[in-house]
Amino acid sequence: MGKGFVVVYVVLLWLRWMMASLPGYIHPDEFFQSPEITARAVLKVDTMIPWEFQSDHAARSILIPFLTTGLPFWLMTLVQRWMEVATEVPQALTLFLVERSASFGLTLVTDYVVYQICQRMGKDHTLPLLFVATSQVTLVYNTRPFSNAIEALVLSLSLLSLVRYDQLRSSAFELGCLLCAGIFTRITFFLYGFPIGLAFLYLAKRQGRLVQSMVVFLLGASMVAGVMVVADSLYYGSLAVVWPMQPFQPSSLLSLRWEGELTWTVWNNLMYNLKVENLALHGLHPRYTHILVNFPLLFGPLAVMAIWAFVASMNKAREEESPGYLFYVMAGIVVNAMIGLSLMPHQEARFLVPMLVPLVMVYTWDQDSSIGSLPFMLLWCAFNLITSFIFGNVHQAGIVPTMSFVQRQSMGINGCELLDSGYLTCDLAPVGGPIVSNGFNLTTHVIFHKTYMPPQHLLAFPLAWKDGPVKVSIEDVAGDKSKLYDALKDRQGITYRKHDKDRLQVEFASSKESPGAYERTILVCPNVTPLPDIPGQRYMLISSYTPHVNFDHLGDMFELAKKYDSPINLASLNVFAILSDDDE
Repeated sequence: MGKGFVVVYVVLLWLRWMMASLPGYIHPDEFFQSPEITARAVLKVDTMIPWEFQSDHAARSILIPFLTTGLPFWLMTLVQRWMEVATEVPQALTLFLVERSASFGLTLVTDYVVYQICQRMGKDHTLPLLFVATSQVTLVYNTRPFSNAIEALVLSLSLLSLVRYDQLRSSAFELGCLLCAGIFTRITFFLYGFPIGLAFLYLAKRQGRLVQSMVVFLLGASMVAGVMVVADSLYYGSLAVVWPMQPFQPSSLLSLRWEGELTWTVWNNLMYNLKVENLALHGLHPRYTHILVNFPLLFGPLAVMAIWAFVASMNKAREEESPGYLFYVMAGIVVNAMIGLSLMPHQEARFLVPMLVPLVMVYTWDQDSSIGSLPFMLLWCAFNLITSFIFGNVHQAGIVPTMSFVQRQSMGINGCELLDSGYLTCDLAPVGGPIVSNGFNLTTHVIFHKTYMPPQHLLAFPLAWKDGPVKVSIEDVAGDKSKLYDALKDRQGITYRKHDKDRLQVEFASSKESPGAYERTILVCPNVTPLPDIPGQRYMLISSYTPHVNFDHLGDMFELAKKYDSPINLASLNVFAILSDDDE
């Protein structure tokens, strides 16, 4: 690698880390298909487990989330104990950065895979690495714990394994393991991995070791499938390990037995997604959404130019004996996945994330052409900078810092006292230790309106505290105005009183629902959202986070922007405390 390329690559790595640490929120699945599940199991904190990971449905394999976010959470706890900084409640920012750091680290593996593939094909790695490193797919999507990002990583590793099988005549065991792991990550991986499987059969037959390779391939796939199925069965509770209570001896392993039945998450997921009425719950789209909307949305000018490059590079790939087949494998992955995914009526842009590496390799296959021309590179960089800024720093970006604020407001309570007015006042201390409520039962109600689902694991409310005197209730009413009204009218507002400037305090009012208990209510909603008029209640803005944009309500923001001199302030997420009509 030349020094100039190394400098550029390091700068791009810094940019990637910056994008990873920004609070942009693309889709709820980046939280609710991995960290929301593993945080509960590893950190023992209260979370919202989505339907896929509930035993009644068991539609997602658990091992992949545990490896990608569960393991980092566990390592975090070990490091904190070793450094003697462990607290009962981990801070929201720490959890956020740990899960994003893990995803960032996995993107480096993809970079290494691209470099290795280029080296083994005898092609220069500069342009492929630059395209991968500057793509918004890498900068934004793959730096978040999406299952699609893991699917993309497994696909890249599978391509490298195929090349190694061809050139080094290595064992097919590794390839079998990877392709099977990809299917357990997402069932859509079958569409991406199918061309690799065909290429493997072609190479095995050409090398004269078809039967031997198939046996070894199936051995690797069966081993991974067995581990995944057993892990899922144990996690969802359909299978139990029975071990007689006795001191451990090697001979006691003979008395180990299994009770129950196996859970097949891949089959459950497939059966769910084959029913259109199920997909309708998540949104139905026209069949052309992937090819006409999502494909250019993710890859911009590359979506068009890669098609041109495929046609232009066919002759050169046909002339290359060894690596030429890989060109058609890469192209086959894109075409096969596009056709297969377009047949499904539920289509989201992130489903196309694994296409990045195959698409880049197809486009840069013939490096003698003008693929790296200055106009195209400028257009490519401009597209990816703009989209990365929007999805990485603007879209729903107020939710993560809001969760950190709510954590400080609800779990840093220390020292409460009853006022003459009948309200309760409590000091706020740094989050980490146990809450000292002086015997009072306190509940903080947090209502989210017109936002994405709040990731509750960032609140880090310990499960051990659920039966204690202090509780935090999070309610997501989405865009339902009637639900918002009903949620607020049942709540008791707090009094407005002045605080000493050197003391951080919050107030609680007597609960309507639980006599003898105290409550306060926090409302979180975009700045453009009209607040309901509820008798006896007022709203006090206590925090605001900018930028925060929900593309579903851009029209409302533009309408209000005409009435204000500073429309940028409309792109924010506001946090309100619910007040009563009383002032002290």
